[in-house]
Amino acid sequence: MPPVSMPAPTFARPRAFRQPRLLIVGCGDVGQRVVRELHGRLRVRAL
Repeated sequence: MPPVSMPAPTFARPRAFRQPRLLIVGCGDVGQRVVRELHGRLRVRAL
């Protein structure tokens, strides 16, 4: 009898880990424009 392949378990991840993240270091003029463009699509953090 051939071995049976078990499906990989799916774990429910918290919302914070489902959304892609971006860290911006040094929020000058360019950093602020990037935040405005990406807000909502990415989880943005700035230093």
